[in-house]
Amino acid sequence: MLRKLLVYYWRESCNLRTFAFIAFILLLTGFVQSMVWHDEEGEAQLFSPLPVSLVVASSDPLSSVVIRQLDEIDVVSEVYLDDLSTAHGRLARHEIIMLVELPENPLENTLEPKTIRVYFNNHMASEANMIARMLNQALAGLKTVQASLRVYQEGLKPLVDQDSRYQQYVTAAVVELSFAFINRGDLVPLDQSLRLKQFWSVVASLISLFAMLPALLVLLIVMKERISGRHERLLLAGVSWWSLHLAKIMIGLMWLMLALLPLTLIVRQMLPQLSWQIIFSAVIPLYLTAALFCLTLAYRSRRGEAVMFTSWLAFMVAMLVGGAIYPYQLMPPWLLQLRPFSPVSWSFNLLYRSLYGYPAEWGSLILFAVPLLAGTVASYSAWRSAE
Repeated sequence: MLRKLLVYYWRESCNLRTFAFIAFILLLTGFVQSMVWHDEEGEAQLFSPLPVSLVVASSDPLSSVVIRQLDEIDVVSEVYLDDLSTAHGRLARHEIIMLVELPENPLENTLEPKTIRVYFNNHMASEANMIARMLNQALAGLKTVQASLRVYQEGLKPLVDQDSRYQQYVTAAVVELSFAFINRGDLVPLDQSLRLKQFWSVVASLISLFAMLPALLVLLIVMKERISGRHERLLLAGVSWWSLHLAKIMIGLMWLMLALLPLTLIVRQMLPQLSWQIIFSAVIPLYLTAALFCLTLAYRSRRGEAVMFTSWLAFMVAMLVGGAIYPYQLMPPWLLQLRPFSPVSWSFNLLYRSLYGYPAEWGSLILFAVPLLAGTVASYSAWRSAE
């Protein structure tokens, strides 16, 4: 019976809508490939990094720390050491992403610290916001250095009478602490997985979205089946619910493999670190979850066209909450609490971390057992209600 259902649903799915879906995937795949360019090192890029201007009142170890940390951010291509007027000119012409103005000897001004001024390019709000959070972490590290120096100065004053020797000891302590932070990389602690690698983020997001799109074909099959009256005839024929659901899901999975194959081939050429095992491990559980959701929605609906819009909206919400549309580091705290409940976040993280070379967290795939089990129960309940 399952074989007959597969043949039947395959014929039903071979229609203009399905071919339009495949054509859309192919066009989008070609569009993604056309957007990619390669830098001098042969690495695929999706955007042009922007430089940063750094205005330093005096040469001190903090400048080396800031330059080193800014160089590690992917959206920053180069750090310019400019005077204030030149830096403001670059910012006005949108040649730089931000301007950082450091006061004179900021580490030594422990009693009356001066302000570190940062001017952002308002044409790159998301990237500027991310860098602002990194700079806030830098200020926390700077306060730690200042607190250590203040304790050192208080203990040194009774021991050293000459101001020149006192200043030499303080300067040596500043250099020692600063270079200690340089070696440890703690002045601006950066999570290597949060470097705004936009090209990798887009690839992981597109693969996650493509994994859910064939579930809409499953929804269309159920809607057409109910409108034509075949659903009632299949019930009268005694066809089991699990064979009906399994056949529909397998047909959608076949179309997913056909649509995803060209995209996967292109991605594998550009990003060899993304293995086939990682791609299919992230795609198949996400598709199964989306297909069960569409089955439940299709059987629960009143055969209206709004069910397609509802499914698409649910996919977009899952993408947003999962951090696949907007960087989750910039999301409000209340939305971050919902992120673990989005299956997209598990697939997206598996792909995104693998692109950085991190070992795959296969244990996260076990989390898919919860939505898959809940989706199976919900789809069965919806099928019973549609009898």
